[in-house]
Amino acid sequence: MDIILKRLTSVYFLVIVYSCFLNIRTTCAPVKEDDRRPWEINTGLCPPALADLCNSGDGDSQNSFSSPFFEGDIVLDLDSQFWLAKQNLEDSSKRKTRAIRKPKSKLWPGGIIPYELDTTFDKKTVDTIRGAMRQWERHTCIDFRKKKKADKDYIQFKFQPGCWSYIGRQGGRQLVSLGPGCAIPGTVLHELGHAIGFWHEQGRRDRDDYITIVDKNVAPGLEKNFGKIDKANVTSMGFMYDYQSVMHYGALYFTKNGKPTIKVKKQYRDYGFEIGQRDRVSDLDIAQIRAMYKCNKLPVKEKCFQSKAGDGREYRGKLDYTRKGITCQKWSSNWPHKHNYYSDDKKVQEKKGFGNHNYCRNPGGRRERLWCFTTLKNKVWDYCDIKICEKN
Repeated sequence: MDIILKRLTSVYFLVIVYSCFLNIRTTCAPVKEDDRRPWEINTGLCPPALADLCNSGDGDSQNSFSSPFFEGDIVLDLDSQFWLAKQNLEDSSKRKTRAIRKPKSKLWPGGIIPYELDTTFDKKTVDTIRGAMRQWERHTCIDFRKKKKADKDYIQFKFQPGCWSYIGRQGGRQLVSLGPGCAIPGTVLHELGHAIGFWHEQGRRDRDDYITIVDKNVAPGLEKNFGKIDKANVTSMGFMYDYQSVMHYGALYFTKNGKPTIKVKKQYRDYGFEIGQRDRVSDLDIAQIRAMYKCNKLPVKEKCFQSKAGDGREYRGKLDYTRKGITCQKWSSNWPHKHNYYSDDKKVQEKKGFGNHNYCRNPGGRRERLWCFTTLKNKVWDYCDIKICEKN
């Protein structure tokens, strides 16, 4: 009975969606939906815009249906389909993956992403989309702006069935779908992350050092959603694994029995990480976007900081990257690098210039000049890109 009701509910929402395409309804979003997560919403869907990716075989049987989504919510362009298919072929033959053609650059020039909104979205949905865009913009050089006539490459937020996006810039118009149940802040943040250029965090090649995939709890036929992307094609740029990334799967994704399909490795559980959070863009998300788009602009000629102590311990500015342009780790955080510099004592924090920030400091003058812990996996700390004025 539950299965029948679920199917009827899905049909109901699809009828609503298709009526939007026929302009029967004046406002198509948001539509009251259940509390399913995006991967659940997308299961079994074939959006009209992706119809050519859905079916294989003669289409007469249930088994002939092929999902258009990679890892639940990603739509692959032909270039990406090619090198992922070749990667799987190499892996299956147990040969080292080499010479796999990388896809063309998916970055948006200058970090500028023109966008267009479906006219059927209501004000609440539009506000949600703009709020998600502002989160990415606030901490990086990414700039979402309304599409101009001259813009050839742009994203279009569309009310299609499902929650999905392409990875990075595709060329021409590319859709970001926010169908029934998708117009919530965390989901929009996540889909925008894909459009900017992010894959899923748990697809990293080193993920087995940090998480365990519990295969016995994965729903039959959905095992492929837990693959790893070859490092020859996707790189973490040296950053630490990010449990708190807005691009990470949740613990119950693709579960068949309500039990976890992903578990944090025992040695990292004390950190209290919540995988699959959709509340905010994480610190490492920000650091990686800055590195990807070269957001930390190193000045050619920088004014020096006048330090009475000669080592910059008095500096209270907001420079937050190293001399190589790497975003600093927050002083209030012990990830990726553990330290004991931060104190819960507010007086100590104020004296050292600490807080819930990543600004360059030299607490107590322990080093010769300003420095910070880095967000890189194998670089614990580095000097910051600021000079100390020479004493006269």
